[in-house]
Amino acid sequence: MKHLPIASALLISATALFAQEKAAAPQMPDPKHKEHEVLAPLAGDWTFTMKMAAMPGVPGMEKPSEGKGNEHAELVCNGLWLKSSIQSVWQGAPFEGIWLAGYDPFEKKYSSYWVSSDANECGLSTMTGSYDAAKKTWTWSGESAHGPMRSVFVLESNDRTVETCYAKGADGKEMQCMEIVRTRSKGPMAAEASAAKAPPLAKEHELLQRDVGTWDATVKCAMPGQPESTEQGTETVVATCCGRWLWTNFQGRMMGQPFEGHGILGYDLTAKKYIAIWIDSMSPTAAVTKGTFNEATKAYSLAGECICPEGKPMKMSETVTWKGDDTKVAQMQFTVEGQTSTMQIDYKRKAPKR
Repeated sequence: MKHLPIASALLISATALFAQEKAAAPQMPDPKHKEHEVLAPLAGDWTFTMKMAAMPGVPGMEKPSEGKGNEHAELVCNGLWLKSSIQSVWQGAPFEGIWLAGYDPFEKKYSSYWVSSDANECGLSTMTGSYDAAKKTWTWSGESAHGPMRSVFVLESNDRTVETCYAKGADGKEMQCMEIVRTRSKGPMAAEASAAKAPPLAKEHELLQRDVGTWDATVKCAMPGQPESTEQGTETVVATCCGRWLWTNFQGRMMGQPFEGHGILGYDLTAKKYIAIWIDSMSPTAAVTKGTFNEATKAYSLAGECICPEGKPMKMSETVTWKGDDTKVAQMQFTVEGQTSTMQIDYKRKAPKR
């Protein structure tokens, strides 16, 4: 399943060639903007204290609670994105989460994505935001698994941040639901031990675990007006968020240039859909696809819409079929302004499962 967002991203980046004349040398637009620079001060290792207010009627938030944990934030995709990994113990159980933040130059807004091990927020939370350089303050708003949410994130100093979150209460009025105080630490710290185990995984989450490992990938692209190209890459997949999501690291080349990509993949038990997020070093925007698994054909099918590196809407669909425990084939189509490209990725596990 993990290769679904990867396949999307590789050809999303390649669609920048659509606007070029056949005789022109391939040129990718520069995805980096000055707005990305404000992500850098958030990188590093942090300890945090989170206080949550009681929100009657909201699963898992009926009573006030407090927790502590550790956070590791790093710049990925040549600084286009900030990835934050969180480890804690929440309400007696292990807790893990991943937060991605980047800048969308077409919408002129920052964008973020959040997933976690919390069974009460099994889907994807998305927000958009702005940054006030004078006040060193981020303001975010969007949809969480618990409904509309707003966040004010203040960088008080290089070593301390305070984030205040707001959500709608049972009466429909906005109320402060959470405060997170982060303090920079000198290095990674072990998460607090918990005697309790994470809740058991659903069968859909267990199905994802077969992708964990390291894979060789052969990528073949066919685009209008361009000769078919073949690139090689290596992909490493690890389980995160207590096994409910996967994190993917793809390293290779695209159009002769170094290429880095990352994906998050999981299953939303509420929507009953697989969800994939993809980011890479050639595009400032993320791609989100959703779909299902066909038990009879042993194939995943996902679809979605996103913005290509030139800022144009793109539709995509993809099918990934398992050929065995250690091989699989991904086939997909991408359409931008009436022009359709195809891609095939052949995967082979580096070290076969035993």
